[in-house]
Amino acid sequence: MKTKNLYIMSAGKSTRFNSKPKILETYNMNKRIFNKYFDNVFIVTNKEIYNKINVLDANFIVMDLGYGSGYDVATLLNKQKQIYVCWSDVFFSEDNIIDILKYRDTPEQNIMCITYKTNPYINIVTQDDIIVEYLYNSEKGYQDTSIFYINDIKYAEKEFMDLCIKNNFKCMKTYNDTLFFNTKEELDNIKDKYEYLYIKNKNT
Repeated sequence: MKTKNLYIMSAGKSTRFNSKPKILETYNMNKRIFNKYFDNVFIVTNKEIYNKINVLDANFIVMDLGYGSGYDVATLLNKQKQIYVCWSDVFFSEDNIIDILKYRDTPEQNIMCITYKTNPYINIVTQDDIIVEYLYNSEKGYQDTSIFYINDIKYAEKEFMDLCIKNNFKCMKTYNDTLFFNTKEELDNIKDKYEYLYIKNKNT
């Protein structure tokens, strides 16, 4: 069976989070779940951010990143194929991981899971389950769960969702949402709402 490798992308400037890398909040909480389902887990970052997060007990890949989420993933895919990629500002549940792993039987297909929400951060529009467009400021719609299976990409784009459109990502619907944050206030709300789970996993 092919090795399951997960790459956590951590190259954003976190300007709405006082320039503190968000992975310092999420990694230890997600680590137990990641290690349960993946053979290898790597944090992909650049030199500047690595100097802020190297206190984490993790495997790092330091690359020339930070030019856009799509370009960053394309840079990684120059070296790796058939991998799982996720963002670093998200708290995942086991259901989120199980959802994306369901589709390993079609390794030639790029895949994302999407879930229906009110006020999604983006609204993903599909045709025959393939992403064709994404919209901002929608009252309702489907947004991704922030973890992706990428077989290969042929076309690079600055924004990751544009990359997904150009490379025909298949969208699989799920009821399982993820928790993500951009500001300290949003993080505090997550901690307050899921206090027991947050403390339990962070200390694991």
